[in-house]
Amino acid sequence: MLRATLDSLGGQRGDGFEVVVVCDGEDAQTRALADSYSPQYPLRWVLLPDNRGPAAARNAGARAALGALLLFLDDDTLASQDWLLYHTNSHGSVGAADVVVCGDIIETYLQQPGSVAERFLRDDRNRILRAKNFAFELPGDDFDLHAVCGVNCSIGRVAFLDAGGFDETLRYVSEDTEFGLRLHGKGFRFLHEARALVHHQSTKDLKECLAESSRHTGVADAYRLVVKHQRNAQLKNLTLLHTGGRKNRLKHRLAWKYPDALETLAVTFLRLTELANSEFFFQRWRNCASAVQYWQGVKSRGLTIDDIGRSVGQPLPVLSFHSISVPEDRQSRYWVRPERFRRFMQCLLAQGVQCVTPMELMADTFPTKRVCLTFDDGYEDFYTEVFPYVENWQLKPTIFLVMDYIGGFSAWRGMDGPHEKKLLSQPQILEMQRYGVEFGSHSLTHAWLPGLSDAELSREVAVSKSRLEDLLGAEVTCFAYPSGGVDLRVRAAVAAAGYKLAFTANPGLSFWQDPFCLNRIEVRETDRLLDLLLRIRSGRSRLAEARFALHRAISAAATHLPRPASHTIRRFARWPNPSNSGPPS
Repeated sequence: MLRATLDSLGGQRGDGFEVVVVCDGEDAQTRALADSYSPQYPLRWVLLPDNRGPAAARNAGARAALGALLLFLDDDTLASQDWLLYHTNSHGSVGAADVVVCGDIIETYLQQPGSVAERFLRDDRNRILRAKNFAFELPGDDFDLHAVCGVNCSIGRVAFLDAGGFDETLRYVSEDTEFGLRLHGKGFRFLHEARALVHHQSTKDLKECLAESSRHTGVADAYRLVVKHQRNAQLKNLTLLHTGGRKNRLKHRLAWKYPDALETLAVTFLRLTELANSEFFFQRWRNCASAVQYWQGVKSRGLTIDDIGRSVGQPLPVLSFHSISVPEDRQSRYWVRPERFRRFMQCLLAQGVQCVTPMELMADTFPTKRVCLTFDDGYEDFYTEVFPYVENWQLKPTIFLVMDYIGGFSAWRGMDGPHEKKLLSQPQILEMQRYGVEFGSHSLTHAWLPGLSDAELSREVAVSKSRLEDLLGAEVTCFAYPSGGVDLRVRAAVAAAGYKLAFTANPGLSFWQDPFCLNRIEVRETDRLLDLLLRIRSGRSRLAEARFALHRAISAAATHLPRPASHTIRRFARWPNPSNSGPPS
């Protein structure tokens, strides 16, 4: 199989490439192949005396390599035609060192599935690979899940070594996702090149691998939580004992406390899968079998349920405001009346809720009842309506400023948005800073960042940070995406600029979230106090959702009545959508 992989590299186009083969634990057959194989390209062998896992092997190959780019391939993968050229061209088109190019992997099986469960597992594997390929094109807040640097991924050699390479403690699984996550945190861009194909020749029985891989994943996740102090979307399985639906928590607690019983149930589901050719029973078998082995792996690191519970922590509530003033038109989502804002805050404080800064919120050292206040755009009415209460109420607000418009008007909104409003001036900003008000960047011009060129994006993100730091004489750590516009490229630019946190327009609480894609709860003039308290607690108000559903039902029924009656009923049944949908400022 290794010979076939090396043969597939013989027809690659590209100038000045070499191949480095790392044997992770020398054996006689590989030594014989090394002595006899003579390709037409430069080939070097690194024969390690002991097996230490793929992370150590790849690190050894990277240290031995001479080229400017590293491109990883396994010994059971065949490179397609011009595979190398597509990778190098992608790097050349960007011209930046902080880039990872990811190609596609196609599974090929050398034998027919030996069981119904094996067939279903292969279908699942193909779905996962397709989802990974499409993930690069979609915006969202789960970028951590798709940050991978491993097989069929290329990166600059200097950047690889500067980032520390793969974590060699992760001997069996997760070394590629953990390394990708570290690169992601440093602001690396992940580019998808669908034409850079490799064909993985699968020889393993996936049914037999399920238990082993689940157990190794549990060990790796526990290590990353306890030793590396990571909390991210890649590790959210660790939260399943304490979060999610009641049935889901029960299943995972049974897997923790009574693994033998759940293992027996899994065997029953497997038999039913084979007898009935049923995907329903297959899903139950896979879920039960993987849960048992996963938690066995976690427990092997010495963790208890209480240890995990303390590490899980609490969801992070961040409130988003815009203008604190009387609405000037019907787009009330951009305004909250001053008296209503004061009632909101008095209610929160009476409930024992403490206001914290964004960095304090992420440190997770505060009591459960905490909230972060953010104000987009930097309207002058903050100075008159909120600032007088900051010190007495200990509000600790963060204002996101549009740098080119400081002291001017919100002219970026145009004719489709609210009326232009006066923005904070430099003297007002500096005065409020002395009393604990924090400031972050909202870009230079409030542009839609995903639509900008790389140069324009860098200017909006990085220059706004440096100019704001010059104004404040202090580090600027937070960014808010204008109109919530964020994708992989924009997120990478914000991280590379040196920010530590960034806020989206995605509604809800943040829980083990990418720190550059934090959710927020937008507070509106039409919100009720109880709805706001429910959203701070759980990210949503089922009461508001029920009222909205009732409104829709009444409006739908009213359409069958005569026009005057229908118009009257729909007018008095009006209720705003409780979801935080739509782009805020």
